[in-house]
Amino acid sequence: MNVIVQYNSTPGLVQQLELVALGGTIAHQYSAIPAVSVTLLGAGILGLLRDPLVSFISLDRQVAGTLDLTTAASGANYAFQAGYSGAGVGIAILDSGIYNHPDVAGRVVYRQSFVASTNLDDYGHGTHVAGIAAGDGAASGGVYRGVAPGAHLIDLRILDANGMSSDSVAIAAIDRAIALKNQYNIRVINLSIGRPIFESCTLDPLCAAVTAAWKKASW
Repeated sequence: MNVIVQYNSTPGLVQQLELVALGGTIAHQYSAIPAVSVTLLGAGILGLLRDPLVSFISLDRQVAGTLDLTTAASGANYAFQAGYSGAGVGIAILDSGIYNHPDVAGRVVYRQSFVASTNLDDYGHGTHVAGIAAGDGAASGGVYRGVAPGAHLIDLRILDANGMSSDSVAIAAIDRAIALKNQYNIRVINLSIGRPIFESCTLDPLCAAVTAAWKKASW
């Protein structure tokens, strides 16, 4: 099964060799948090429980695209009326991709896919989210404008053609957003994804990665 193993400190070669010795296949080792995503059989997971450096093991759970609040609910119009457009600010969209919609034309400055993909957005959710975040309303004559129409976008694709992903993939993209922060002046990471809650936020690896992004990158 696919799991995310969190350690008390950054795992090194010894921990990697341990995972391999237990029959594991490592998918990601993260920078944001001291954790590794790995595929292990049940016996291997039980073996890891004896390692005093392991702080928590959780399933690599599925996440799906969500969106509950809109531009109006955020009060974005007040900021825009005050002269704030998001110009010069980078927004990392961790979603299903961003296709070349007129409302974001020329402002997607970086693209990377962490899942199998065919088109720029195989599901549509990411483009929808990008429009809410930074659409300039070009296709509607300015009627439907996003929160920060002057911002540029960093497209980190984590949702597949069915709008699904996993904790491990999302954390890998968060790692990448942190690495690109200075290059593209990323001040916002947007994660319009969700899943049920299975453990405390102090143990949940996705929560840990988001917290680490905030602390390490000084957004």
